[in-house]
Amino acid sequence: MQMGKLMGVIIGLLTIVITLAIAPSIATANAAVSANLSTLLYSHGSSMIGMAVVVTFGAPLAILGLLAMGGLFTVGSWKGSASMRDMLGVIFIAVTVIVGLSFMLNILDYSDALIEAGSGGFETVLYGLIPLMCYLAVIGLAGFGVAKGVGKVRGKKTSSASAAGY
Repeated sequence: MQMGKLMGVIIGLLTIVITLAIAPSIATANAAVSANLSTLLYSHGSSMIGMAVVVTFGAPLAILGLLAMGGLFTVGSWKGSASMRDMLGVIFIAVTVIVGLSFMLNILDYSDALIEAGSGGFETVLYGLIPLMCYLAVIGLAGFGVAKGVGKVRGKKTSSASAAGY
């Protein structure tokens, strides 16, 4: 039983190390999104609502979320056993965030074209929200994994407590 806990802690720490190795790619992809957004905002005057604010702290939120997932697996391994599947889940989400941020460049360009083609008013506001919602969905993937991991750790805690008769 102790060997399973030790392997779980090793897998959790390895997940944190791999996440830190992938983190510069997330920061680079987010910097490209920020540069593209700056170009669109200053050259066309597009009204992409909230993007200028959110893009500045999107990469740190995603990276910290992925690190928290790795930490949860480390903590969770003391209650049960973590597996390679948990580590691969964190890596999969990290790669998905990188790919999603890469697609954000196209989403920004096409949303800008859609805003330019619109007649103004309500359309401009609605079309300006599209990139924000897409960006929040990409960054929110890491937060979803953390929420799922917390539920997993709490679930093991309550199930073991109920099995013990508490």
